[in-house]
Amino acid sequence: MLALNTIGRVLLLAEAVSVLRPYLDWRADFGPDVLMLLDQGRLIPATDYLDAQRLRRIFCNEFGRLGAMSIASSHRALLRPRR
Repeated sequence: MLALNTIGRVLLLAEAVSVLRPYLDWRADFGPDVLMLLDQGRLIPATDYLDAQRLRRIFCNEFGRLGAMSIASSHRALLRPRR
């Protein structure tokens, strides 16, 4: 679970900085907690962001595969043809 939290945090911080970049000149308009997070996001290297995207895709594919198997096994009656 720690890996998922780390991946999410890296992506969230880097993307927040990207979206809010035009407004970063007005630092006085942001609260100190938001500024702290944006400053952290500015320190994330592009390589870490891309690695987090790759890991996110792997986790999503795995969860999707497990979810599809779970749904198929628990709802077999819904998958049978009518007679």
